[in-house]
Amino acid sequence: MSFPYEDIVGLPHLEPHRHKRMPMTTRAAQFAPFAALAGHEEAVRETARVTEERRDPSEEELEVLNERHRRLTEHLLASPEDRPVIRLTWFEPDRVKEGGAYVTRTLAVEKVDENARVIRLEDGVTVPMDEVFAMEGEFFTDLF
Repeated sequence: MSFPYEDIVGLPHLEPHRHKRMPMTTRAAQFAPFAALAGHEEAVRETARVTEERRDPSEEELEVLNERHRRLTEHLLASPEDRPVIRLTWFEPDRVKEGGAYVTRTLAVEKVDENARVIRLEDGVTVPMDEVFAMEGEFFTDLF
């Protein structure tokens, strides 16, 4: 029984005379399935990144925060050159996906801006007052 191409099946494989054969790894890279999808790797990494859910402070925690905020503001108004060092924890919303991360820094407070409702730390970071979750430090030891 005959089949198509039976006349060339037994012939030896031709080797190129002018060029070296391309290595298999390089040749396979030409046909990588996701090579054409720009940003695919970044999208996979972004999907795998975990964010935290924002927690609302309890009524008692809010009272403590409000009192500490009031005391900090009064102190900075009375003596702006004396910058207390506090440990501040706030929620920083994620720019890409739902949720965010809690950030804690221990630094001197440079200014409390009541109009903009932010706390500016000595390194220039501004923290929205509505995102502050905790204020701690020796500055607050005589409270509560």
